[in-house]
Amino acid sequence: MEVFSLQCPSCGGSLEVSQTLKQFACGYCGANQIVERSGGTVSLELVSGAIRKVQAGTDKTAAELALKRLYPKLEAAKGYLREAEAQTRAARNRSIGVVLLLVLVGLVFFIGLIQTETISGVAAAVLLVLPAIVIAAMLSHRSFASEISGFERHEDRARRHVSNIEVKVARNERIVD
Repeated sequence: MEVFSLQCPSCGGSLEVSQTLKQFACGYCGANQIVERSGGTVSLELVSGAIRKVQAGTDKTAAELALKRLYPKLEAAKGYLREAEAQTRAARNRSIGVVLLLVLVGLVFFIGLIQTETISGVAAAVLLVLPAIVIAAMLSHRSFASEISGFERHEDRARRHVSNIEVKVARNERIVD
């Protein structure tokens, strides 16, 4: 039976390895070794190094699988975010539109009074009608502000969700590369 003289990759101790030996522990430092035979050469590799290679392959496979799941999830989350942004914009536009409409109605009413009433009658009408229009505009704006705030919270949650998925995608892409 042929015996090979090798050095322990961990401590450098002299080791004799038989032709049939596949795995053993170093008699000097106790490091577990794997005997590798390839093309007529015999070498030793620490078991921990082999485990790291297997772990790296496993991590890469897991990351590839995660990316297959995360890419569609990210696209769906981005679509959800775009929808939330559109809802927020629409609520803001409605708010502005209603307030402008109320102001326009107030101006039309005021101009109509000016053309038909005397100055003292106009002053009385303005004192009565204009505050009502201003109050209506303020209440309307306040109602829309509450609605807009809800849409903004919804949009923020969607944005955080997209960000969390992007972090996971980046982490897994680094492992795959």
